[in-house]
Amino acid sequence: MTTELFAAVAAGDRATVERLVAADPALIQARNETGVSPIVWARYTNQPEIADLLADRAPSLDLFEAAATGRADRVRELLDRQSAKPDDVSPDGFTALHLAAFFGHPAVAALLLERGAPVDCVATNDMSVVPLHSAVAGRHDAVVRLLVESGADVHARQEGGWTAIHAAAQHGDEATVDLLIAHGADPNPCTEDGATAADLAAAGGYAELAERLRTGAPE
Repeated sequence: MTTELFAAVAAGDRATVERLVAADPALIQARNETGVSPIVWARYTNQPEIADLLADRAPSLDLFEAAATGRADRVRELLDRQSAKPDDVSPDGFTALHLAAFFGHPAVAALLLERGAPVDCVATNDMSVVPLHSAVAGRHDAVVRLLVESGADVHARQEGGWTAIHAAAQHGDEATVDLLIAHGADPNPCTEDGATAADLAAAGGYAELAERLRTGAPE
């Protein structure tokens, strides 16, 4: 039933998810082969409504589930009780700050930073992302701003030698590109494949942004 639940979550099959957890509520606390819960898995597979459904029915949420679903009160409770630490790492290699950043929960991210979460903590998996990479990948400008204003390293590199500005350029996120540059990001370094931010913007069809990045022209 655990395998069936994870498959139903990924497929967005709410009826099957509800049937399975009604038959066995303990399934909400199951884990897959990477140690991820159905709640976090629902967020990973772009099923936020199912994530919330499961979170509402769970007897309790751990730090990573609370961060992924934006439940700041639960994050605060866990930290206050010292049931979790702000720099704890999930079984698949992310901190709660990574999850709050990727899924766009600025209130949770701010709370974690206030409680001492390292702003540049590196994921302990092959992605090697810092929370700023996660926020840019998730396209959450409010969290990007919070992180850079909290001192995040705008030149931090993840897998493949990518920096945050590479990802922002690839997505055509001009506001994020400008925010990163305003905080000192250099658009010129290359990824390990030799691509600049301008190259990635051009490849994504964002010709005007690519030209601005190449020439250093202001917005």
